Amino acid sequence: MSEFFNKYKGTIIGIVFITAGMLFFLIIEIFQIWTRPRSAGPTGFCEYYDPNLLIGEPMNAWSNFYFIGAGMIILIYYDLLRMEKLNRREVYIHRDENMHYIVTYGLLTIWVGIASFYMHASYAWTPWFSAGFLDVLSMNMYMSGLLIMSLAILFDIKKRNLYIILLIDFILVVILMKIGLPLISLGGGGLFELLLVIAFINEVLIGLGIYSRVFKYKGARQIKRNILILAIAGITFGVSYWLWHFGKRNAPTCDPHSWWQWHAVWHFLNACAMLMIGLYIQSEREIEIS
Repeated sequence: MSEFFNKYKGTIIGIVFITAGMLFFLIIEIFQIWTRPRSAGPTGFCEYYDPNLLIGEPMNAWSNFYFIGAGMIILIYYDLLRMEKLNRREVYIHRDENMHYIVTYGLLTIWVGIASFYMHASYAWTPWFSAGFLDVLSMNMYMSGLLIMSLAILFDIKKRNLYIILLIDFILVVILMKIGLPLISLGGGGLFELLLVIAFINEVLIGLGIYSRVFKYKGARQIKRNILILAIAGITFGVSYWLWHFGKRNAPTCDPHSWWQWHAVWHFLNACAMLMIGLYIQSEREIEIS
């Protein structure tokens, strides 16, 4: 059994994570741990919400499996690298001691899908949290997690310290969300937009080798990344955000009962962008800075 687990560790971890997430949803639904909205009809998004269905917004909810699928692709990729079914490149996260970065990124991606599924399936809440809170929390943790992991890769932060930093990050994100900072929001609550901008700028600075030059004597690894991949990911996200407005309740394109929901397209394109970011992270090459 241990040999089987070691061989397919990433795949098994992903399946367990997804199963636990779905079981938690069923438990809180069956035992009515949280409260659902009683009124039917479109919510803030276009698709018709039926509180009598287990999955209140079917298309918007099930389309979150694009994120889950993207995360599983990353975890299966991890297994294939470990089994040497794929050629390992001379990059940081392909080394045995650093491959936990791949697993962590895959799980963050899956988490986004599970949390967003909760929201679109139920729009429910408890005295402590709501499905919407979990959705935005996962988005914030993806962005802050990406920021932390990219810097950790640059400065060669080891596994134990990485997870301590991510745990502290989780606590801080929850606190900041509960406080409700007066930030400019474009749909993600404000904190998400702030983290998105910071994370993107951070990736540009790493990709161009600017951090490597500035922090050469502070322990920064001397690397660049393929900035073209980051640009494509950024454009994909930009297009998806533009289409996100088509999936709003008051959009002229809104058809609450249609199987085609623009918000589901937003999910698909964002999952594609997350896969591209994964490719971007491992596109690094070593450079010499005089």
